Order: sequence, then C-alpha cells, then structure tokens
Amino acid sequence: MSNVYSPDRTNKTSQAFRPFYQTDINADVSYNLKEAQYSSKKLSNETAIGKAITDRVIQFTLGQGLFPQSAPERSLLNVSDEEYKRFTSQAESFWRYITDTKDFDYYKRNTFVQLQRIALRNILDSGDVLLHRYYRSKYNAYKPAIQLISGNSVYSPTTSLDTKKRIGGVELDEKGKERGYWIAQSDDNLHDTFSSKLFYKYNRGFEEFSLIALNIVEANQVRGIPLLASVRDAILDTTVFTRATIQKALVQSLFTVFIEHEPEVAESNTFYPTIENLSRQAQELTGKEDISDIGFALSSGNAVSLAQGEKVKLVESTAPSTDYGAFIDSMLDQIGAAMSIPREILKESFTASFSASRGSLGCAEKGFTIYRKDMADNFCQPVWEQVTDYGIRIGEINAPGYMDGNERVKKAWLSATWIGQGGVSINPVQEVNAYKTAVEAGFCTHEMAVRNLYGKDFEETADRLKKEKEMIDNDSNGS
Repeated sequence: MSNVYSPDRTNKTSQAFRPFYQTDINADVSYNLKEAQYSSKKLSNETAIGKAITDRVIQFTLGQGLFPQSAPERSLLNVSDEEYKRFTSQAESFWRYITDTKDFDYYKRNTFVQLQRIALRNILDSGDVLLHRYYRSKYNAYKPAIQLISGNSVYSPTTSLDTKKRIGGVELDEKGKERGYWIAQSDDNLHDTFSSKLFYKYNRGFEEFSLIALNIVEANQVRGIPLLASVRDAILDTTVFTRATIQKALVQSLFTVFIEHEPEVAESNTFYPTIENLSRQAQELTGKEDISDIGFALSSGNAVSLAQGEKVKLVESTAPSTDYGAFIDSMLDQIGAAMSIPREILKESFTASFSASRGSLGCAEKGFTIYRKDMADNFCQPVWEQVTDYGIRIGEINAPGYMDGNERVKKAWLSATWIGQGGVSINPVQEVNAYKTAVEAGFCTHEMAVRNLYGKDFEETADRLKKEKEMIDNDSNGS
C-alpha cells in the first residue's frame, strides 16, 4: 500500500505518484497515521521550516490566548438589561476564577491559556488531541478541570487490527459514533509498554473524553492528519539542499598550499614532508605496498610540499550555491501556498511594498481565522460550557430559567464569543483610519473595529475609556 501523504520516498512501495485512494478514508489515514505523526513531529522540532510553520500557526491563531465574551441570546431568553449584564459579568468573572489557576490543569502545571497553545501544538503535530473534561475533588467539593492527552497516545492494542468499530485507537458504536478511546499505557519506569487501555467517552456524567482533530476532509473521518504531512518531502528537499550548500561553503573555506621544489631540495633531505617521503614512511610503518587509501586531506592553513614532477590541480565546486536564496524562496512559496502562509510570514521578513506586505498578511489571516474558529468551537467553547454550567449550579452565576430543563434555553445562556489577538499592523495610522471610515460609513461596528485591530472586548474597552475620561475630567476640575 502506497502512502497517502506523499507522492514519493515515504516508503518502499511508494516510488511513483499514488494511483488511487481507498474507498474508506479511515483505512488510509489510520494505516499511515503513526508514520505521519512521527515525521511531522520530527519536522516541527528539528527543521527550521517545519518549526517556523508550526510556530506561525500558533502565534497568529492564539497569540496570548483566546478569551471568552459571554453573549447569551437575548431574543430567546427575554431578560432585562440588568439581568443580562449581571449574568455576563458573573460568568466572565467566574471563568477567570476557575481557569486562571493551575488547579484547572490535571497536572497542575498550566493555566487554560497555556493549555490552548499546548493543545494546538499537539493537534498540528499529531493530527488531533484528546480533551478530557472532568471534576476534581478538593476539600469535599468538586471543581471542573481538564486534561490533555496527545494524539500520539491514542492507538489500538498492538494485537488488534482496525475494524469498522475500532479505527486508529477510537472505539465506535454501530452507527459509527465515537464511544471510547484506547490510550497508551507505560510501566513504572515510563517505558512504553506498547499496550493501550480503553476509556469510554462518557463516565456517569462526571467526565467526558473528546477527540479534537485537524484536516478532516470527509464526513466519516475519525482521526486527523498532521499539518506538515502534505509538505514533508518539500521541507526535506529544502533541508538537504541547505546542508549541501553548507558543505560546499565549508570546503571552499579550507585553504591548502602545495609547494613544488627543485630536484636537489627534495633529494637532499629525505625527511622533508613531501608526498613521496610521506608515502615511503607510510609503507614502512604499515608494511603495506599498496597505500592508495592513505593521502592528504584539505584543512585550514595546511601546507604540503610536492616533489619534482608532482603537480596538483585544485578542484572548484560547481554546486549552484549562488542560487541558494532563489531556490529557498521558490520552495517557501510552494510550501507557503500549501499551508496558506505566504513566504514573508514564514520568514517574518517584509521587504516588499506596503501593499504587497499587507496583502500577504491579509491572505495569511484568512487561514489563521479558520484555525481560530476551530479552536474556539471544538476546544474552548465546550470548556466554557462546563465551567459556566458548574457556576450556575452552585449559585455563583444567576441565569433565570436555566435549571428548568429546556436545552434551547441552556444553550442560549451558554453562548459566548471568543476573542483573539488583533491583526499585525504594518501602518497603524492608515489601518485605524480605514476602520474609522468604515464605522462612519456603517460598513462595520465599533466592536468589530476594536476586536480586529487590538483583539479586545469592546464593552470592557468602552467602560475603561469612560472611567479614564471621568478621571481626567475630575483632575481638570480639581486643578
């Protein structure tokens, strides 16, 4: 079976472009999953381009993290302005109380913002990450918490083949829905035992596992595909060329001088380090007649004498190192096109005109907003719902009608908007003026402008501006 991720060099049977794909996408993805995960993680950790791609996606998608803005559906809830403001204030305050502490992490090492970056990196490297939501017992009380499990750790028992009910470590029911996950187990010394244990998706309502996947291309696809899988060969080719260019530069930096002497000089001193004398000494020391494998090597500042009749011709490398920059830029263009990350973004080097640089950033941000939307919907929102639901049930958050059992009303209260960092600004004055004109013309709102430019909550920004204005006015009146 040839490899799904690359047209060549990925395994022994894939020497030409893949002739076909199997009918079931899961057969392809699962068969090649481990190889794709290992190679993608290696690329993102051990190659400059692979690391740049992964870092740019995380940097532009999350920045300092995604933060929730409580946004209940007022048209459905029929609540007063006072009730609405009280809920949003209580919900966001309670969210910070729960998630801004490391107790929210199963391992007690990271806050939720840090867990976002860890989760996205796992998704990019492994194709997916397993999110475990549960309630931690502390002082005879329960608090919500989450655990992240790398997609690398989800695989079927080594003695089991994939079936319609078990694909890549994911257990399915008769309808093809996920019902459990096989998670890798290690021994007491943290050695991989190459065995896995089944954990069911739901456990008595107190905990839930969910697999968050990347590059889902078909409706029934179970496991995700690592980000760098499609550009693996291009990155490797670029790395090989870079190493060859470095080797050529290293050889050319070495300088060896060969000195040719008159006959009487070489004959008068048999200990002079000529090739002839050194060869004779090598024969005496080794006792070998054939010393063809003994010779000289280029080195920095080396001087070698030649006997009469011996000449040397210096060999100049013809490797196209002068075209190195153009070649790398061409490869980065191809890789960037596949990743929706223009070359300027990968290199973080904007040397073209403002219009070209702004265009590159605009194209990249469209791709990053997709990642941000996926992270918000599939990773952040379920956690927000877990925390907010807990706050309502213990009386910390007031939500009229929430406990009446209407699922539509519950969803309306739990609605939230996730705000990330603003876009990269090349010419802040010009971009602010553009948004100002758009707001005045009615093409966008103040909220949209604040969010897109600075990644801030509009209501919070407006409240802060109001307080600052009052402080300035009071200082002016006092003076």
